[in-house]
Amino acid sequence: MAEVLPDSVTLGPPPVPNAQKKWIVGCAGCGLLIVAGFLVLVFSIFLFVTGIIKSSDVYKTALQAAMDSSEVQSALGEPIKDGWLPMGSIKTTNGYGTASIRISISGPNGKGVIDVNANKEPNQPWRYAVLECSVQENGRIINLKNQGVSKP
Repeated sequence: MAEVLPDSVTLGPPPVPNAQKKWIVGCAGCGLLIVAGFLVLVFSIFLFVTGIIKSSDVYKTALQAAMDSSEVQSALGEPIKDGWLPMGSIKTTNGYGTASIRISISGPNGKGVIDVNANKEPNQPWRYAVLECSVQENGRIINLKNQGVSKP
């Protein structure tokens, strides 16, 4: 006698009910929302810290010294613009302070990095131990302490 086969044969696991599918999609959506929220938080902290450094007297003075330097102007061209990500730290406590930052700058003819190391005492201006611009294209180092800033 011939064996009778069913009209269709299903291989593999049984199908997932609709309720389980909705639960899986819901969890994936929550997970993506949590990841997106975390990324927004990290980016916000990054922008906050960058803003603090860029609004500091040390940053502004160093950038202005580079922009006012005829040597930097001739090496990089004008206008000179700062990069979006300064590196380093600025710490102040009870009027005392230390700063060690690197500022990327660029102009139409090239790029450079301003290196700054400064100290501060109460009721005194920042005193710059290092304030110089390294020109990326040729490695030339331009001293910026002669641009009217306080020296140690």
